[in-house]
Amino acid sequence: MPGEAPKEFEFRSLSVFPSNQPATEFRFEITRDTGWHDYRMLRSEEWATHNLRHEEKKSGIRSVITKTETRGPYSRPFTVYFIHTKTAFSVKGVCKRFSDFKELDIKIKKNFKNFNSPFPPDKVFNSMQPEFVNERRKQLQRYLDDALSVPDIAGFSELHTFLNIPEYNELVTEEQQEEFHREQKRNSHPDGDKPETYLRAIDLAKASGDRIAEAQAF
Repeated sequence: MPGEAPKEFEFRSLSVFPSNQPATEFRFEITRDTGWHDYRMLRSEEWATHNLRHEEKKSGIRSVITKTETRGPYSRPFTVYFIHTKTAFSVKGVCKRFSDFKELDIKIKKNFKNFNSPFPPDKVFNSMQPEFVNERRKQLQRYLDDALSVPDIAGFSELHTFLNIPEYNELVTEEQQEEFHREQKRNSHPDGDKPETYLRAIDLAKASGDRIAEAQAF
């Protein structure tokens, strides 16, 4: 009603099991293809291996420029950028100069013509001033974020080499193959991953003709 304060909602874990059986958590996948939202409930153990549609996939790589440092002789100092990269498989760090970023940008834009994230311009004078170095660090961070937000670029081997994670694609492939084999095993033995107590509860409910208890046990 007009003037009525909006209601606050709280999401809680759900359980469809009787009190004498272990509870299980559920999560929701929410999509909106039209004017309506579509909700899909998944068991938490299924959520870990749930495959999103291609356009919903996000990069499994997170890179942050954590700090900068001045190096080199007094007559020709230069700045290095410390990059901290975290994936599902490792956490690694690497130091790069601005010229290294420029080379990466050339390779990316050569292979991905539609990628137009702005790259920081060159600067000859006062390039070692703290204010300038800090602003350039922010610009380079935005550039990395933009690159990693594009799935095809996030899978680019040259970017992985730059971030010191050259093995990333190989590890992802191995993980996908393992998940494929797990899925095959689940499909061939659909009840194989269910605890025995759940199966027993379902069988008892079927034997007694209690459909409500059968649904709760499932």
